[in-house]
Amino acid sequence: MEDLKQLFFNDNYRLLKYLQTSEVNVGTECFIPLTQNEIAKAMKFSIMKTNSIMVRLKEHKLISMYNNSKGRYVLSEEAEELLKKIDAMTSREDRKNAIK
Repeated sequence: MEDLKQLFFNDNYRLLKYLQTSEVNVGTECFIPLTQNEIAKAMKFSIMKTNSIMVRLKEHKLISMYNNSKGRYVLSEEAEELLKKIDAMTSREDRKNAIK
């Protein structure tokens, strides 16, 4: 779990979260219809940085290409669960800080 924390409390998390918010539903399918170039521009990252993060996300099986199509990605169930956990931790921290 510590490895995943290191992976996600930074730009990796921001990019994965951006992908999640960019998901579209078409019929029964859900995917992210963005190229790495479009993702890089939206995130204000270089293409190289975006590619590096995307490779790591793929290695951790958090994203994959949708139907082997360029410019279309899908989040894994593990990615969705991880984002929920991180969001829950962030919400708890926000609540703790609001009390102080």
